[in-house]
Amino acid sequence: MFFPALTQPQQMFAAWTKMATDNLAKLEALEASLKETENRQYAQAQEAIDETAKLMKASITYWQELHQSWRKQTIEATKQAASMGTTL
Repeated sequence: MFFPALTQPQQMFAAWTKMATDNLAKLEALEASLKETENRQYAQAQEAIDETAKLMKASITYWQELHQSWRKQTIEATKQAASMGTTL
């Protein structure tokens, strides 16, 4: 026989039950660890999305201010050029 220490069917069933129970406990611990890791990943992803949205909003505001300033400077430069032409 392959397992000389296990001569009775009850011994084989007890060994199999112990092995299955141990494996189940390890699997439950792994599942708990994976759940914790996933929750951290989801929180980090949400934080990254929020920070990216803030950055994009700030970039749009800066872009708007830059264009307003550019338009004002263009008008001022055009006025100065026009006034130089009339003084000549």
